[in-house]
Amino acid sequence: MSITKLLKPLVVITAGAFVGFYAVQFFVNQPTSQSRFLASATMSKLGSEQFSKSFFDIKIKNEDLAEKNDAVSTVKVNLEAFQKLPAGLTFTWHLPKDAEIVDGSLTGIITELEASQTQEFEIKIKGYSHELKNHVVFAIKGSVQNSLIDRNVIVSSRPEDSFEYIVQAYEKSKTLEAKAKKKLGQTTTHRGPIDPKDVIF
Repeated sequence: MSITKLLKPLVVITAGAFVGFYAVQFFVNQPTSQSRFLASATMSKLGSEQFSKSFFDIKIKNEDLAEKNDAVSTVKVNLEAFQKLPAGLTFTWHLPKDAEIVDGSLTGIITELEASQTQEFEIKIKGYSHELKNHVVFAIKGSVQNSLIDRNVIVSSRPEDSFEYIVQAYEKSKTLEAKAKKKLGQTTTHRGPIDPKDVIF
C-alpha cells in the first residue's frame, strides 16, 4: 500500500478533530459572551436610570380611561426637575398595537427646566381602554453632562391586575382602618406569631 493511501485517512481524521474542537469551543463560549453582553447592557441601563433619578422624576397615570376601545382615553405624564435640566432630551410615547392618536405629539424635545420646575405631557388616544389589557410607555432619552439618559415609565389599562396595585390597595385599606379605629377611640393590638398548638383542625 502506498504512503499516500496511508496518509489520506490520517489527514481526514486530524482535520475532523481540529474542526470539531474549535466548533465545540465556539458554542461553549457563545452563551458566556452573550451573558456578558446582556449583563453589561443591564448594568448600563440601571446606571442610566440611577443617574437620571438625580436630575428628575417622572410619573405617569391614566387621567381619563375609557371603558371601550372606540372611545378616547387620556394619559398624562408629570416631569419634575430636581436640579437644572438642560434642553435637548427627547421623549417618545409608545402606544399599544392598533392604537390611534387623537391629540398630542408622539415625540418631542423637553425644554430646559430649573430646579423644582415641572412639565406635563398629555396624549389622547383610541384603542387603549379598560376593555383590553394594554400598556402605554413614556420614554426619555438623551444625554446630560456627557452621561446617557434612558428612562421610561409605564401605565396599564387594567392597573388593578398588577401586584403593585393590590399591595397599594391593601396598605391603603389598612391605613383607613387604623384611622377609623382611632376616631372611635380604639387601639390596635399587635398579635404575635401563631402557635401551632393553638390551631384546631
